Amino acid sequence: MTTLLALVFARLVVAQGQLVVAPESRLWIEGDSNFKSWSCEAQKAEAAVDLGKPAFSVQVPVAGFHCNEDLLDGKLREALKADRFPEISFSLESEERIPGAPLRMRLTGSLTLAGQTGTVTFLAEVTPAPGGAFVARGSVPVLMSSYDVDPPSAMLGLVRAADLVTVNFEIHASLATGRRLSRGDR
Repeated sequence: MTTLLALVFARLVVAQGQLVVAPESRLWIEGDSNFKSWSCEAQKAEAAVDLGKPAFSVQVPVAGFHCNEDLLDGKLREALKADRFPEISFSLESEERIPGAPLRMRLTGSLTLAGQTGTVTFLAEVTPAPGGAFVARGSVPVLMSSYDVDPPSAMLGLVRAADLVTVNFEIHASLATGRRLSRGDR
């Protein structure tokens, strides 16, 4: 119950703009190909809170993703049509607490990718951390073809990414108290 109260309080604080997101927070994409697995991590993301309702949105610049290979950076930008659609965005539409421990939430929202918008539903697990902080973790499976994205390929199509990718997130946050989270606080 304490965790639930902490989450509810954190949402109220977020609405007032007093939530501090720690630098070790991460957002990354993982996928497979017929050659090997790959991953790309967002170097920058911006979040906003709608004060009129309990919702939030996240925008991630496509150019801010860095993969484990430079060639893949360009292929990802090309596949996601970054020249015409420079951002990926998510806007929360509803949430539902799943009973039990640890605290789990079913989140539903609109994902916009390469100019196409679709609805995604996924689970987020929220765990308390020292000093009144918390960590929210989850993953969102996404079929690129559902967003009119051709999976990246190389070597004249001999190497081709799988259609299914997973968007992962790990958000470390605390209430604004003047204290900053550090890696040791996990």
